[in-house]
Amino acid sequence: MWKTVKLVDLCRTLHQGLNTAGEKIAFVEDGFPIIQTRNISEKGIDITSKLKYLSTSDWEKYRKKYKPEVGDVFFTNIGTIGKTAIVTEEMDYLIHWNIFKIRPDSKLCTPEFLKTYLDYLTAQKYFQNLQKGGTVNFVTKKMISEVIINLPPLAEQQRIVAKLDAAFAEINTAIEAANAKETEIEKLGRFALETYFKENFRTKKIGDLGGVKSGGTPKSTEQSYWNGEIEWYSSGELNDMYASPTVKRITNEGLNSSNAKIFPKGTLLVGIYDTAAMKMSILQNEATFNQAIVGIPPNEYAFPQYLFYALNYLKPKILLERRGVRQQNLSLAKIKNVDVPIPSKEQQQCIVNQANTLTQKIEFIRQTLADKKTHLANLKASILAQELQSEAA
Repeated sequence: MWKTVKLVDLCRTLHQGLNTAGEKIAFVEDGFPIIQTRNISEKGIDITSKLKYLSTSDWEKYRKKYKPEVGDVFFTNIGTIGKTAIVTEEMDYLIHWNIFKIRPDSKLCTPEFLKTYLDYLTAQKYFQNLQKGGTVNFVTKKMISEVIINLPPLAEQQRIVAKLDAAFAEINTAIEAANAKETEIEKLGRFALETYFKENFRTKKIGDLGGVKSGGTPKSTEQSYWNGEIEWYSSGELNDMYASPTVKRITNEGLNSSNAKIFPKGTLLVGIYDTAAMKMSILQNEATFNQAIVGIPPNEYAFPQYLFYALNYLKPKILLERRGVRQQNLSLAKIKNVDVPIPSKEQQQCIVNQANTLTQKIEFIRQTLADKKTHLANLKASILAQELQSEAA
C-alpha cells in the first residue's frame, strides 16, 4: 500500500554541507577533499578532478557532521539544483554548502528509490518552480524537508528501481556516446587552433596593443545609476563570439560615478575571474562592463576576431597564471603581460576564415548532439513519470 509522506519523515538525518565562506575556511593545495556540485554527475561522485581541499585541522573539526556514510543521498541545492548521487563506498571527504546530505531510514526507504523519486521531481521541474534567488537560485532546507513523497513498500521500491535501471540502460549508453562525441569535437577544435598557430609569428604583449583596461560597477543600491541606456556586461554574459544585448544597463550618472568605461564596437571582452576566466565576446555596439572583465579595444595590430582565436589558442597557458584560494582569478596585469602572436593582416584574415568555417561546422554538430541529449533526457523523464505516477495511482 502506497502512502504519502514528507521527505523529512523518511530521514535519519537531513542537513546542508559545510559553509566554507561562513566558517572563513581557507582551502589548501593538498588535504581532505570537499565535494561540490561540479563533482556530481549521472555517473556518480567524482573525487578525482576539480577538487578543493581542507586542512587536517578543519577536517578533524568538521568531519563528524559533514562526512558522508555509505547509503547517503546527495542533492544539489544551490545554482544547479537537483543533481543527485548515492554514496556507494566509504571515503574521507566532506560535502560543501551547495549539497544536502540525506540519510534515509532503511526501514522506510531505500537510497535508490529516494534518488529516483528526487530525479523524477527534478524532471517534472518541481524544484524549478520552488526555488528562490536572483543571481543564484537555491532551495532551502525547509523546502526540501516538506517535499511530498509517494512511498510504496520496500519490496515495491526495489522492483521499481530495478525496472527503471533496465529501461534506462540503453538510454544512458546513448547519452554517454553523445558525450564522447562532444569530447572528440572539443579535441578537433583544439587541434585546429594548434595548426593555425604552429608558425613562429612575431609577438606583442596585449598591454602594448593600446587602451587595454578593466571595467567597473556602479553602486548597486543607488537606483539613479541603473536602468539607463548604456549597456553593461557581467562576465557571465560572455558566452558567444559576439556579445548579445546586456541584461543590465546603466545611466550616465552611474558611468561617471564608477570605474566603468565606455568601450567601442569591436572591443574584445575577456573574463578574468574564477569560472569565467578567459570567456570572451566581441562587442557589437559600444558598451561598459564590470571589473571582472578586461577590454581590448580595436587597434592597428590585430583584428578582434583574430584576437578571439589567438587567445583561445593561448587559453590553457594563460589559465595557469590564475591565483587565489577561494577563487582562481587572473588580473588586468596578467592579461596585459600575455604575448600574443601577431602575423600580417593577410595571415590574420586567413586564420579567421579557416577558424570561422570550422567553428560553424563544430557548432552544428554540437547543436545536433545537444538536441539528441535533450530528447533522451525527455524520454527518461517520461518513463519516470509513467512508472511512478501509475504505481502511485
